[in-house]
Amino acid sequence: MERMHREGRGGTILAIICGEGSRYRDKYYNPEWIAQAGLKPEP
Repeated sequence: MERMHREGRGGTILAIICGEGSRYRDKYYNPEWIAQAGLKPEP
Protein backbone atom coordinates (compact mmCIF):
# COMPACT_ATOMS: atom_id res chain seq x y z
CA MET A 1 0.00 0.00 0.00
CA GLU A 2 2.86 2.39 0.75
CA ARG A 3 4.30 1.74 -2.70
CA MET A 4 0.96 2.49 -4.35
CA HIS A 5 0.71 5.72 -2.37
CA ARG A 6 4.23 6.79 -3.41
CA GLU A 7 3.37 6.08 -7.05
CA GLY A 8 0.18 8.13 -6.79
CA ARG A 9 -2.04 5.14 -7.35
CA GLY A 10 -5.23 4.28 -5.47
CA GLY A 11 -6.64 0.91 -4.75
CA THR A 12 -8.59 -1.34 -2.49
CA ILE A 13 -7.42 -3.96 -0.04
CA LEU A 14 -9.70 -6.95 0.36
CA ALA A 15 -9.51 -9.67 2.98
CA ILE A 16 -11.54 -12.86 2.83
CA ILE A 17 -11.90 -14.46 6.23
CA CYS A 18 -13.45 -17.88 6.72
CA GLY A 19 -16.13 -18.39 9.34
CA GLU A 20 -18.05 -21.31 10.73
CA GLY A 21 -21.12 -20.53 8.63
CA SER A 22 -23.55 -19.70 11.45
CA ARG A 23 -24.91 -16.74 9.46
CA TYR A 24 -26.00 -19.10 6.69
CA ARG A 25 -27.35 -21.95 8.81
CA ASP A 26 -30.95 -21.34 7.71
CA LYS A 27 -29.98 -21.53 4.04
CA TYR A 28 -26.81 -23.34 3.01
CA TYR A 29 -27.11 -25.95 5.75
CA ASN A 30 -30.84 -26.49 5.22
CA PRO A 31 -31.63 -29.38 2.82
CA GLU A 32 -35.08 -27.94 2.00
CA TRP A 33 -33.63 -24.55 1.02
CA ILE A 34 -30.94 -26.24 -1.08
CA ALA A 35 -33.58 -28.26 -2.96
CA GLN A 36 -35.80 -25.19 -3.52
CA ALA A 37 -32.80 -23.24 -4.84
CA GLY A 38 -32.12 -26.02 -7.34
CA LEU A 39 -28.63 -26.66 -6.00
CA LYS A 40 -27.03 -30.08 -6.17
CA PRO A 41 -24.10 -30.15 -3.74
CA GLU A 42 -21.57 -32.89 -4.21
CA PRO A 43 -19.67 -34.52 -1.32
